[in-house]
Amino acid sequence: QRKRAKQRENDDDASSTEEEVQDDFIVQNGGPHKMEGSDHVDLAFEDIQLTLTTKKKARLLLDGSCRGRAKPGRMLAIMGPSGAGKSTLLHALAGRVKDSPKLRLQGLRYVNGHPVCEDCMLPAAFIEQEAVFFPHMTVRETLNFRVELKLGKQSSKAVRDELVDELMEQV
Repeated sequence: QRKRAKQRENDDDASSTEEEVQDDFIVQNGGPHKMEGSDHVDLAFEDIQLTLTTKKKARLLLDGSCRGRAKPGRMLAIMGPSGAGKSTLLHALAGRVKDSPKLRLQGLRYVNGHPVCEDCMLPAAFIEQEAVFFPHMTVRETLNFRVELKLGKQSSKAVRDELVDELMEQV
């Protein structure tokens, strides 16, 4: 009975957290909009399907079998072998699939319980698979290195440091 009571308390805490999250982002015109001072996003998705149509045939990149939910303050792992479509799924969820007559994206995405239209970008950030980080450098050192390579002497050290600080905030 104690375990059940504790579980009910946890369930009550979880539902009150979900109610708080509902107010952080609103969906207007099919797209999410951040409310002032908020940073919580509850992302749910289901039946995400991506088809590439060429002259020869249609190729299914995402088969629609993937569904899940990323809750604020929790980690969601998307795992699978090389070529399984993990990066493709992330791009589809974030709304970063390039508009093309050859690509057809279907499925449902929800921000804080509200449906989001298929072509809307979500307030999401992820590090691309191709990003190079050096094991002997900290994240800040790696970002400093990359920013310096990208901007060179076009910008002062203070401007580059400010950009790295902003990037660190996002990560």
